Amino acid sequence: MIPFSDQPGPRRRSTPVLMVTLVVVNVLIFIYELSLDNALPRFIQAYGVVPYEITSGRDIPPTVPLPVYFTLITSMFLHGGVLHVAGNMLFLWVFGDNVEDTLGHFGFLLFYVVAGILAGLSQVLIDPSAQ
Repeated sequence: MIPFSDQPGPRRRSTPVLMVTLVVVNVLIFIYELSLDNALPRFIQAYGVVPYEITSGRDIPPTVPLPVYFTLITSMFLHGGVLHVAGNMLFLWVFGDNVEDTLGHFGFLLFYVVAGILAGLSQVLIDPSAQ
């Protein structure tokens, strides 16, 4: 029942370079997360979406040298465990190549970033004061 691949058809227009790059980057960042041990909660707090930071425009400790709104992008590469990253990367692997082939490299990147930002903003909308 778990999809490992699909049948994209004989007319693939391009190689899914961006999709493969995103999978590799996500996995490498997750491996980095695993290496943080006790510092992981601070890393997640700093680079994850914290609704209060987005609604107030203020970075609460632990701070990062980036505008607070940049966490809407950095949070897209953070994962809460092996099953979380494995599930996300499995579905990106299975379906991302077709989306990238249909939208093109730039369109796929734009779709990925916009979808991630909307996911972060959804979290903010659910509880704007969460810290």
